Amino acid sequence: MAITKQSLDELLADGKYRASISYGGNTGLRAKKLANRVSFEVTKRVTGGANTTTTVGYYPDISLKEALQKAHTIRTDADAGLNPRLEKIKRQSKVTKGLKTLDDCVQEYIYDKEVASPKALPENTIRQTWSAFRLCSPRLLQKPIAEITPDELRDCFNFMASSQYKNRNGSFGARRQAEIWMAYSKAIFKMAHEIKDYIEVNPCPKAFYKITREVKNYDHFLQPSEVSKMLELINNMEDFPQSFITMDVTPARLTQYQAVKLNVLTGLRNASELYTIKWQDVKLQVNKPTFFYTTSKQQQPLEMPITPMMSEVFNAQAKRRCNSYVFPSTLNAKKDNTHIAGVYKAMKRLRELLKSDYQIEQFQNSEVFNNLMLRHTFTTLGNRIGIPIEKLDAMSGHIST
Repeated sequence: MAITKQSLDELLADGKYRASISYGGNTGLRAKKLANRVSFEVTKRVTGGANTTTTVGYYPDISLKEALQKAHTIRTDADAGLNPRLEKIKRQSKVTKGLKTLDDCVQEYIYDKEVASPKALPENTIRQTWSAFRLCSPRLLQKPIAEITPDELRDCFNFMASSQYKNRNGSFGARRQAEIWMAYSKAIFKMAHEIKDYIEVNPCPKAFYKITREVKNYDHFLQPSEVSKMLELINNMEDFPQSFITMDVTPARLTQYQAVKLNVLTGLRNASELYTIKWQDVKLQVNKPTFFYTTSKQQQPLEMPITPMMSEVFNAQAKRRCNSYVFPSTLNAKKDNTHIAGVYKAMKRLRELLKSDYQIEQFQNSEVFNNLMLRHTFTTLGNRIGIPIEKLDAMSGHIST
């Protein structure tokens, strides 16, 4: 089927991922559907060499006529024995060298990953990439990448990681966010230097040479007795609401408490794995109850066995079922069918009740009380009772281990 503007629009709107149409003739041009756009590609054998496939642009950013003109240039290079990809980079570098901004390079980095990926990039990955640069280096985004110095990059990192930065929770410093930004910066500046030839010197190695990662302490976890008392407290609020003040036993707050309970029993990541569990993925009325979830990093489906203590969570939430999610958001929700956004206030209140009702002034092995600590509790106590570390890693979403 020959390429026309109508066929391009149909491919963009309704085409399947990786589906393609060819222009025909000796052009070697074809249009391939990606996640949310259509790429123009030219396949041509280099004289004295092998076939090469070169991306010439994306529809609707460039028209079919422009794609045909670029396809002609690529065929001319290939007939002359030149590698079309290298010639394309040389032409681009002559025009754009020193003019490309950091914002432009971030976009190209995301586009290149999208083209190379066998499936669409997760929205979380794209959002995290942009969030890192908008938080850590907002003033550098519109600056030509060739003018960015190692000192500027180091200053951005130090500001984000130090007490000068105050995050939305009121605490100071965001070392982890700074490290995420540093990792993306290294990848993007490497692309601009080694692949795109936008810069002659990569400033990242010099900028981050003296910056070392802090030694992270992963020993924060609850003792079995502390876990037992926390679960007992959550069960009491569920079974005997009259014994607590109203704010502690509202449907929204009880939902958050149950999410905390399932968190320590499964070790799942909260926002991307635990909160997104839907009722259609829960199988309770079978001989071996299970539920399914999708790992946030590898985007792989996994099946988790439901223990008797976990079933208490699902049975409690079944009484409050109001949409497709096990942990529904019903208070000030912007959408009708959505899940809870977090459990920060619920965990803060749990800590207060554990202190007042159970006299737990300080946890034995933890100075913090947060979601990551509950994940560590799951793996630590699971390992103590003899569960192989490989199974614990798989259950908590570390599939590659």
